[in-house]
Amino acid sequence: MAARRAVVVCGARTATAPTAGLRAAKAGAGWLPHRRQQEQHQHQQQQWFSAEPAPFSKKSVMFVCKRNSCRSQMAEGGAKHLARDDLEIWSSGLEGSRVHPTATAVMQEVGVDITSHTSDYLHDFTPTHFDAVVSMCGCGTSLPEPWQKAGVFEDWQLDDPDGKPLETFRRVRAEIKDHVEALVDKIKSGKETTQEERDAMAKGPNEC
Repeated sequence: MAARRAVVVCGARTATAPTAGLRAAKAGAGWLPHRRQQEQHQHQQQQWFSAEPAPFSKKSVMFVCKRNSCRSQMAEGGAKHLARDDLEIWSSGLEGSRVHPTATAVMQEVGVDITSHTSDYLHDFTPTHFDAVVSMCGCGTSLPEPWQKAGVFEDWQLDDPDGKPLETFRRVRAEIKDHVEALVDKIKSGKETTQEERDAMAKGPNEC
């Protein structure tokens, strides 16, 4: 598989692309007529700046909550900090929103920087690209069915700290840390969610 590298444009997270393929494309361009060069450049931009990443070369995790504002953002930041470069970590929401400033602040308290994060829609991603999917808010089995088929599928049912006191954010942050540590260990060990565990989740509240 060709090596991949991340591309960042104006601070936004964007797609990954095969670096070897791009080098080959540039080498083959030669002295093409200007219009053809421009069309080829536009095509490469479409490939590189797509909203969704190409299939990952490492195990990948998607954290999902209602607005991708607090819980899933903290989980993404914490998981990236813990897993370093061993996993691809993303988060998204059933709705678009913002990264909550208090979530950013409480993560900075523990040395995790999420200031570059953006609030993204779940439907901008492809479920088959992810090895683990985590619902943060108790609505796991209400997610579109393809997202429930990940090898690791969990529903953490954490309180939404939005609009709550600072101590609620800190409590939820601590709960997320415990969950993330167990999740990373589970993924690295190759364990998957059993059918019994999936059946138990289906009996939960399933509401965001």
